[in-house]
Amino acid sequence: MKSNYKDYLGIPFKHLGRDRNGVDCYGLLKLYFKEQLNIDIVDWWYEPDWSKKGCNYFISNYSKMAIKINGNPKINDVVLFFTDITSKVANHVGIFVERPDTVIQAFKTGVNVSYLSSPVLRRRIEGIYRLKCLN
Repeated sequence: MKSNYKDYLGIPFKHLGRDRNGVDCYGLLKLYFKEQLNIDIVDWWYEPDWSKKGCNYFISNYSKMAIKINGNPKINDVVLFFTDITSKVANHVGIFVERPDTVIQAFKTGVNVSYLSSPVLRRRIEGIYRLKCLN
């Protein structure tokens, strides 16, 4: 299975954005799953810089619809990251779009491609998750 992930590259960043006019990292997840898999995942509100307050929204919310997996990720699996590895708050998300390590993510610079073979990204991984409905 191959995704059409290149269609998402360059979408600008927008806090709480949920469409092609702008997305944040969770908005990219919602948009991608809706368009690629016809799955409408739940949404929630969060303030900018919520993780600096110790809120672990991804773990508490995303884990209700996904399971943490061990082993090799598949296309459409999700990787949670710590942007501050000392905080232990997973506050960023990417989507596996090509095996074995290609993900798309929404940053302040917009949606782009990253590779988990990068040592910098590898040490920031909290875990890999798969939607329960895809398991």
